[in-house]
Amino acid sequence: MKHFIQAFQYSVAGLKSCYQNEVAFRQEIWLLVATTPLAFVVGRSSGEIISLIISILLVVELLNSAIENILDKTVEGYSNRAKWAKDQGSAAVMLTLIIAGIVWGTLVINNLVLH
Repeated sequence: MKHFIQAFQYSVAGLKSCYQNEVAFRQEIWLLVATTPLAFVVGRSSGEIISLIISILLVVELLNSAIENILDKTVEGYSNRAKWAKDQGSAAVMLTLIIAGIVWGTLVINNLVLH
């Protein structure tokens, strides 16, 4: 149980530091806060509501920020590999945002526009 508590505390510390230091993460948290109530309007079933919320939660900004921070501290000067890693982390964030947009767009059109 001690390990679980420590792991939870480390996770909370990670969320706090990312919120304090990463503008994009703050924006995504506020997007989650704004869209969660809307999920209950748009979703017609618990599965749809959960899908809408999870699609926003899936944004991988935490991992992208971790990659960027590690590279900024360990790589001196310009590095193609560091740039590729940062670009790939950014691409992962973009793809999860696209997935969220598809989920939200599909359910809004299906549940609010067509019905």
